[in-house]
Amino acid sequence: MTTSSQPPQGGQPQYPGPYGPPQQYGQYPQYGQYGAPQQPWAQVPQQYAPVPPSAPQPRNGLGTAGFVLGLLALLFAWIPFVGVIGWPLSILGLILSGFGLQRVTSGKADNKGLSVAGIALSAIALLVCILWATAFASAVSETSTSSGTVSGAAPTAAAGAPAAAQTVSFGQTYTYKDGLAVTIAAPADFTPSRFAAPQNVDRAVLLTVTVQNGTTQNYDVNTFGNGPNVTFDGAKAEEITDLDQLQLAESATVLPGKSYTYEKAFAVGSGTGELQAEWTREVFSDPVIFMGRA
Repeated sequence: MTTSSQPPQGGQPQYPGPYGPPQQYGQYPQYGQYGAPQQPWAQVPQQYAPVPPSAPQPRNGLGTAGFVLGLLALLFAWIPFVGVIGWPLSILGLILSGFGLQRVTSGKADNKGLSVAGIALSAIALLVCILWATAFASAVSETSTSSGTVSGAAPTAAAGAPAAAQTVSFGQTYTYKDGLAVTIAAPADFTPSRFAAPQNVDRAVLLTVTVQNGTTQNYDVNTFGNGPNVTFDGAKAEEITDLDQLQLAESATVLPGKSYTYEKAFAVGSGTGELQAEWTREVFSDPVIFMGRA
């Protein structure tokens, strides 16, 4: 018995296997069949959001420069003689800080705090410079009126007092060239009340100061600034505050031809000693020194 090698009917040989018959040469595999090239997905171009234009940078230079100049001006303004540098610095600081604040209000800058601080510092520095200039001018003017004359008899107890320039005895009157005159009467005993400070002092004296305005202009008395500043036997004498008997430091305007009198008490040692009282007319002017025994 022989085995037939004839192919099955239909003219196609049968091939076992799960993948079906092989593709014939020149024939593309169908979609979905194993080994067939897959159709790629359609490429979608990537979308980008439009980039907004960059915001302009704040122009803070003027405000910052004004603040720095104002700070430097204020530091220099407190230094004698060197403070003259504060004049141009404070003025430039005001100008630059003002322009800087203008930029802030127009939306071109955002450093409002520095601009305002620059204006404040520059203004304070300029004010300090003006005060220094006023004090200096007053001192120069005082130089021409510092020398004067002494009138009135000195008390016997003060006969040994030195006769230096602008040094007089208690009870005498010192008159400046322009006509302003000051007198400090001889020290008088003073008994502090129970409201006085300090308490329990060894002894106290009372000084009466009279200012006579013989000038043609008003004169402002300031009992705190004018004094007198008192020493006893070479040591500072503490001023006594006694609201029950004495007024606090005060100021008054003395018209031409008028006078003003005020009193101050000071604690001194238990024994008799040399008392010295310095009365100052203006800031930076040389004081008139009244001397005597108390």
